[in-house]
Amino acid sequence: MLPLTQVQSQPVSTLVDGIVDRSRDEQFVPFHFWSEWLRCAAASRDVHDKLLAIAQALQSHHVRTIEGQSLWNDLPRLPWAIREAMDTLADVHNPTSFVNIHTFFARCAADGLVDTAMWAAVLFRELLEEDHVQQKEVYLAAMDAWMQYAGAVLYNKGQPHHSSSPICRAGARWKGPDGFSTERLAFWNERLDELGAQDPALQVPTHRFPLT
Repeated sequence: MLPLTQVQSQPVSTLVDGIVDRSRDEQFVPFHFWSEWLRCAAASRDVHDKLLAIAQALQSHHVRTIEGQSLWNDLPRLPWAIREAMDTLADVHNPTSFVNIHTFFARCAADGLVDTAMWAAVLFRELLEEDHVQQKEVYLAAMDAWMQYAGAVLYNKGQPHHSSSPICRAGARWKGPDGFSTERLAFWNERLDELGAQDPALQVPTHRFPLT
């Protein structure tokens, strides 16, 4: 439906026109399209700019309504596809896919395309709030992308957010509230410093959450 080679070779306008035309068919399934879109993002960071441009351009089109949502203005089924991607593409044992998809989620959040912040909480909790984590280097590379692209979004001008989301729950080391808060982000900054001090061989990111 959206082959990586096609994304790499065709201009955004051509891709968008083709997607809109295909979506006029009642058999078109937006969830499947977004799943392919995310697979391209996991496969290559080089196409992230183009994939974001495709989604932004699609939002200017209305083809029909799907369960109260406009195709494409409301990007229907994208959150569902993102949730599935966390199970299928965010595999820490496939470092390229893991880092690429988290980088893309961070860029989606930074661009205001779709709220992906909860998946950052999962990432940071697993490494910084739990013990006996494997593949630390892979986690750290993904975290670096979140802090670089979407640190300000997660900080949210110091206002707590996502506190009611079970996905953003606290790990064993964090004794504060769920969700994002200045205190939790400061704790994550401190834990990154601790990891670097404990193991100088780890490539701990230099980026930190902006807390002012």
